[in-house]
Amino acid sequence: MIERLMNEESRYGEPDFSRTERQITEICQKLNEILDEDGQSLVDSLTAAYIHQNNLILKDVFKSGFCAAMELMMEFLNQKS
Repeated sequence: MIERLMNEESRYGEPDFSRTERQITEICQKLNEILDEDGQSLVDSLTAAYIHQNNLILKDVFKSGFCAAMELMMEFLNQKS
């Protein structure tokens, strides 16, 4: 249900998102040049763990904010009646 609330055509976080994406790409390229296969594998695992952790937080924060907004709206509507 939450996915229906997002505008798939919107580029959320721009222009900072694209700037950060370029920075990440540059860092990854530099690391690939200096790390051996084991080092690259560790960086990939670390990156995946950070992404997973942030996605868990993001999902819960969105739910919490959405529910708080609905509670405020219901309180406002109940006061109008």
